[in-house]
Amino acid sequence: TVALTESEHEQYYLGYSNSVLWPVFHNRLDLAEFEAGYYEQYENVNKRLASLLAPMLKPDDIIWVHDYHLIPFATELRKLGVKNSVGFYLHIPFPPWQTFMAIPEHEKLAHGLAAYDLVGLQTKADVSNLIDYMTNGVFGRVVPDGRIRLFDRLVRVASFPIGIDVEDFAHAKRKSPVVQGRGVLRMIGVDRLDYTKGLPQKFKAF
Repeated sequence: TVALTESEHEQYYLGYSNSVLWPVFHNRLDLAEFEAGYYEQYENVNKRLASLLAPMLKPDDIIWVHDYHLIPFATELRKLGVKNSVGFYLHIPFPPWQTFMAIPEHEKLAHGLAAYDLVGLQTKADVSNLIDYMTNGVFGRVVPDGRIRLFDRLVRVASFPIGIDVEDFAHAKRKSPVVQGRGVLRMIGVDRLDYTKGLPQKFKAF
């Protein structure tokens, strides 16, 4: 666990990650704070995290990096001489390529994605959007084995849908009964409280 400073939390996490990338990836350009100057801290935090991980690595370690907070992470590892296989998984949608190009630093982010050996996304539509961006936005090209040649790297892009084991969940047994007061309705959720989750509609559905 690595603690963020107050400045890092404001500019890296709340700033670039959640006020630039999050809205753009969810097709809400109207909410993105492009002019705020958060990118430098976003890059700096990734650099610091990479410098902490690199000394721990063994030559045969495979590194999995998760989500939009860490797009430049592999680039920073490569700068430190790390040759290990590094994969990246995006847990949110990837937007249409023209939308992604609205980010002033989109080419730096493209270099970040190119530093991975494998980029995983949730759906085939996300894969299509990313490949469209790589080929149209930064002039990558698809090679015969299906990988993308982007800058001086070859990267594979594929969809890996995630979810729960529905059958197991449907037959799950409670370890203890849930006690409910008369006339009281309780709903428990783990949704992020933001504009992408359709919370009013979910409450209405319940």
